[in-house]
Amino acid sequence: MQSLFKAGFGTGPYSTGAFANGNRILGIGVRVISGGSITGFTPTIRFDLDSDSYMAATSVPGTDGKHSFTQFSENKDFTVQFEGANSWRGGTLTEQAGQGTSYGGPYNAQQLVGGIGSGVSYDWAFRAFAQQSSYQMFFDLDAMQKLYGVSNPFGLNSNFTGIGAIGDTVRIAMNGLGNNEVVLDAPTRESASVLAPGSLALVALAMLGLGGVRRRKAA
Repeated sequence: MQSLFKAGFGTGPYSTGAFANGNRILGIGVRVISGGSITGFTPTIRFDLDSDSYMAATSVPGTDGKHSFTQFSENKDFTVQFEGANSWRGGTLTEQAGQGTSYGGPYNAQQLVGGIGSGVSYDWAFRAFAQQSSYQMFFDLDAMQKLYGVSNPFGLNSNFTGIGAIGDTVRIAMNGLGNNEVVLDAPTRESASVLAPGSLALVALAMLGLGGVRRRKAA
């Protein structure tokens, strides 16, 4: 794991201080079991900071799930997109500067655009890596809070008011593969029930791997 951090987690002006010792790192892994492909895929991970907006369907396959950012996001919730077709780099961070339509609006999505549609690649405080049939995403929660929890970070968008506080748990809605939508609750603090000592464990969960969160320690 230390070699992975050294090889793929270098930082720059848009991710200063990310992936440092002591920071909380959330890892999520996705693997194709059958009948799908990660080729050209653009995963979107939606963060529900108070874990009350997104909901899983009541049955499988169900149609009553709640996962739309337009409808169910609340002020300062946010989404992250990765460019699967472009070396899995971080592409866009989108903040809800208003309210979702189910909360009365007005819907006001404000983006910090890195790669998707812009031709520019920012060194975000989140990373993704892919193999033939799987990919892994890593989010430095502490660095993201510090870097993107302020108004108009880096002078990229004057209407961006900052992402909200990331507490002890966070609810995530994401499109896993193809048209699949998954809602899950992720712990954001160290917990013996989800972590093996001294490791950043990726734990399989059907087509998704819900990663444990830990504070990064030196080798």
